[in-house]
Amino acid sequence: AWDVDTDPCGAIVVSGFSFSIASASDIVVRKYDADGGLVWERTEITDCLIRFGERATPEVLKVALQMKPHQVTLLPERAGERTNEGGMDCVRNRETLLKIIGPLKEANIEVALLLEPDIEQVKSAHRLDIDAVEFNAASYVDARQMMEAERALSNLAMAAKAAYKLRLGVSIGHRLNYLNVKQLRTIPEIGEYNIGYSILARGLLVGIDRAVREMVELLR
Repeated sequence: AWDVDTDPCGAIVVSGFSFSIASASDIVVRKYDADGGLVWERTEITDCLIRFGERATPEVLKVALQMKPHQVTLLPERAGERTNEGGMDCVRNRETLLKIIGPLKEANIEVALLLEPDIEQVKSAHRLDIDAVEFNAASYVDARQMMEAERALSNLAMAAKAAYKLRLGVSIGHRLNYLNVKQLRTIPEIGEYNIGYSILARGLLVGIDRAVREMVELLR
């Protein structure tokens, strides 16, 4: 709990955050009567996100505008990929991206782009008037030698610092797990980690609630 107070009738109001499978940081306010019975509860989910490709059809864009999520992350689309293996090329796809970013920004929806950890791509993305970048961690997690991993980690750190200086939110994702996230904690500019598969896999063994809690503890 963040705070506890009483109203003139003696009811107790508690504010804090909840820990759930859906989100580890939902804001919660609960009111209890003088006997400790729950009167009401209000929960505000802090993040509602959707993701789609930069060649999104008008129908997909329309759905996003109707849903009004907190943020939309635009991903590159390449034939034959099951998951995204690379970041967006903001220079080559500038005009296509502007057609999607414009309506989203007009609807007060934050926009993020999935990028490679490349400073020039960060600068190009910033010129598109986006709000955040998500860096593709593939070069780091796929490294087979220590020097290769250190070089990739250094590139991530420099790109994250560049994005942060441009006042962009910074997140990272792509095959992150309970082992490889530890080194990423040395990059203070990273504010969000997008992790799915490894948590679900761990959840099959220990339960999803414990799996989420373990990952949160690693990232603190």
